[in-house]
Amino acid sequence: MPAQSLRYTPNADSQYWRAAGVPGDPEEPGVPTQPSEPGEPTVPDQPPPAPVA
Repeated sequence: MPAQSLRYTPNADSQYWRAAGVPGDPEEPGVPTQPSEPGEPTVPDQPPPAPVA
């Protein structure tokens, strides 16, 4: 039994961890796909257009 258990547990454990630990997974709402680094303000991809004077 120990051999079978050791063989099955890591596989099932890794699958479960991956399914629940993938950032941005649809099953895990609220998890950012790209967590912003500490001290780095979230800036948009493109700066806002300058106002026309």
